[in-house]
Amino acid sequence: MKRSVCLATILFLTFLSSAQPSDNLRLRAVEVETGREVAAVSVVTGDDIEVEYTHSMYGVRQKEVFSIGHDGCFRLLKMVFGSMAAAVYYDPDPGQSLIYKDNVWVLKRNGENYQTLRYRVSPGTGHVLKARNRTIDLSGQSDESGRLIEIALDKRGPT
Repeated sequence: MKRSVCLATILFLTFLSSAQPSDNLRLRAVEVETGREVAAVSVVTGDDIEVEYTHSMYGVRQKEVFSIGHDGCFRLLKMVFGSMAAAVYYDPDPGQSLIYKDNVWVLKRNGENYQTLRYRVSPGTGHVLKARNRTIDLSGQSDESGRLIEIALDKRGPT
């Protein structure tokens, strides 16, 4: 009897550990063309991250807010815009999901999932990544033509 209880306990604990969200994720920003790592931050499932930049067409600040899902994807929670025109560019018929609050337009999203995030950055775009109380300038070393940055999660461990 003791042996079966012990075995059941081990199996249960193994199941629990495999079902738990990973606490050892590494958020990496990499230059696509060169493979050079621009930034790395240790994060956990449930953390929110933000990518903020100046909208290329409307010249206003824009922020995308994501949550790190249990599946290792980025879940889009909302987008924040400096103008209504920029918000409507992304969703021409936002209905009740677009609200004006604290002098910005907030477009609530339905949690679209992304394996990776890609941004074309250049000195004028002012791309900033915010994760775990860190603010990382992604556009600081770009030349005029810009560079493509990919943000992804590495499930192998912390930085």
